[in-house]
Amino acid sequence: MTRPLVTRLLPGCVAALLLASCSTAGGSPSAAPSPSPADPFTAIAPPNVRAVGSYPEIVVNRALQKAQGLLAHQLFEGSSLTGTDKAGLVAALTGTAEDLNIAKDLGATPTARGLTYRPLFAPGVAVTASAATVERSTWTADAVQGRGGEQGLRVTWAGSVRYAATVGGKAHDVAYALTVGYIFAALPTEPNGISFVAVVRGTSHAAPVLASCLEKGLLLPVAGTPTAADFGAGPWSTPSGSSAACPV
Repeated sequence: MTRPLVTRLLPGCVAALLLASCSTAGGSPSAAPSPSPADPFTAIAPPNVRAVGSYPEIVVNRALQKAQGLLAHQLFEGSSLTGTDKAGLVAALTGTAEDLNIAKDLGATPTARGLTYRPLFAPGVAVTASAATVERSTWTADAVQGRGGEQGLRVTWAGSVRYAATVGGKAHDVAYALTVGYIFAALPTEPNGISFVAVVRGTSHAAPVLASCLEKGLLLPVAGTPTAADFGAGPWSTPSGSSAACPV
């Protein structure tokens, strides 16, 4: 008999349990939307996916829809982009595993790790989330298993967004690329039910932004235009302005 994913994990255990120590089965990749719809939420909509491992189609697609909502909070919620509602984002991303690293990475003081959950723009940067353009969006789903036999469904998004930002009255375009995963478990008490367990921090990239601010967990746009490579899956070039001190 297989066991559902644990409901509480110590800090640092989520990624180890669900990534490094997992076996996987049944990937389901999607194609990126092209061109991007005007509505960014629609642009990150996942496709309809068939069953994955022991998870039926209805469960997989419920997980994908839930992940879409979480991702939209990370990428398009104004309070997330400016950091005015850190508590709300932490609450949204803290699943039943209660991973304490979420609050640490997205806490009162910005961290470089926090940028691998969402783009956080520096104070003084005006950004309109509704004007964001999704340049690339791909979803995958696979079954994962931890060391103790815990079963889970992992949904992963890889994509990039173009943000229109204003700094000191000057307009800038900023590329932000992200890969992030979400773990779900079946609810034995509810037919075809799912439970959000944890977010798995992935990788991110932003350009053109001040490198010294990246180290502080902030995105400060600089002069220049993001290239096609900046919106891709990498490898990425060194951020611009690496020699200047972060002014915030």
